[in-house]
Amino acid sequence: MEKFSAIGAHIYAGGFTAGISKHFEVLAHLEDSGYGAEVVRLNFPDVPIYAGGPVNWPLEWPAGERRPRFLYANPPCAIWSGASAGRAGRWQDDPRLVHHHQIFDYATETVGVDVLAIESVPPSFTRGREHVDDLIERAADRGYSSTVAVHDAQYLGVPQARKRIFYVFHRVAIPWQHPGFGAPTTVRQALKGIRYRPGKGYDASVSAKTLPMIAGVPPGGRLQHYFNERNPDAETDEKGRVIGRPSFLEARAPWDRPAGVVIAGKTLHPEEDRYMSRDELAAICGFSKDFRWPDGDHGTISGYMSRGIMPPVGAWLAENVDRALTENRRINDPEATVFDVSRPPGRAYTLERTPSATVYASAVPEPVPVTRPRALLTGSTPIQVGSQKTALKIFTNAISWKGVLEDLGYDVEWRPVTPGEDLSGYAAVIAILNNRTRLRRVISTARCGHCWRDPMR
Repeated sequence: MEKFSAIGAHIYAGGFTAGISKHFEVLAHLEDSGYGAEVVRLNFPDVPIYAGGPVNWPLEWPAGERRPRFLYANPPCAIWSGASAGRAGRWQDDPRLVHHHQIFDYATETVGVDVLAIESVPPSFTRGREHVDDLIERAADRGYSSTVAVHDAQYLGVPQARKRIFYVFHRVAIPWQHPGFGAPTTVRQALKGIRYRPGKGYDASVSAKTLPMIAGVPPGGRLQHYFNERNPDAETDEKGRVIGRPSFLEARAPWDRPAGVVIAGKTLHPEEDRYMSRDELAAICGFSKDFRWPDGDHGTISGYMSRGIMPPVGAWLAENVDRALTENRRINDPEATVFDVSRPPGRAYTLERTPSATVYASAVPEPVPVTRPRALLTGSTPIQVGSQKTALKIFTNAISWKGVLEDLGYDVEWRPVTPGEDLSGYAAVIAILNNRTRLRRVISTARCGHCWRDPMR
């Protein structure tokens, strides 16, 4: 039997799709920006990426057997994340909340999938409970049951203690699979046979300021604890922050248990005085050895790995949804339940919705109209400002720039600039440098705060 079709939203570097694709044919990724696209293109070259938000997402999809049955999404969760504690303002006013509503409406109304899964952090179910109850209520009105699937990656094949939630809205009954709670894979087991080989541009070293602290931190220890013990009278700044104290997220991975949550640029090797290498991080995030990564520094690569769903977790979700679609037991009376397998022995129960849902529903922010950002591509020769007449009939760097910008979701104007023209309305201006004297005259008479020079010149 052929795989059912699925669509991903806010997938970034593709970890979620690495798991989902084991059970589904992924038709496309829907993104708000081009972040992580270079990784997706390396590993899923046949999966198109629609960036720029809902205004650029397709309104029509294949029909019949290939129609999309499942939409899986990982919209921004820093709205409620503990790693973002202390941010000013209410989560209800966070502009990123609109992404959750956009995905919910797109999946349940525009596409009409049978199953929608939105991943988030545990505080979204406590601090953000009004939001959850509102989505559940709206889902029921559209004929969807709701399951709050609470899980921990360490029990789903990932050597990382990473508790998360899938909010699953479904028009078919889902026979959830219990993970079994076998012994989690330890960091020592995950790193067996992996040798430290720095990748191109990948520097795992730490700063001279941090290095003395690392030497005194045992496997599984946090740098902040080491700092606090040795600096009980440390000075604070005008905002009360301790000067020189590392983030509470900076920690060595342990050896004989799963790693803590991998955060971009924060995970240190259990013993060696460095950050974990690209291959080591990939192993404790559950990526296969043949998953490809671009050249890049530690912060970039670890960011790609951490900002998403670990592949084995995605595979577990996909297996459950695939089974539900195969059995196809349609739901007539929507209900809300919790399936919590974040710790042994697990439990399932009916969710009692809070009475605040109606109050919150009236305060849901109106979706911000999404428009494609404008980019200007200009230069100093006819070919650089729009002409495609080349003696050799080749692709020039100018036409390449135009294609890349459009793929990233920009509306591109490819034209000359009039001296004195105000360019402040563009998100970016790329000026291709060839005739330096002529181009300098153009740039000096234009006004824009976001000008890029073509690095190929």
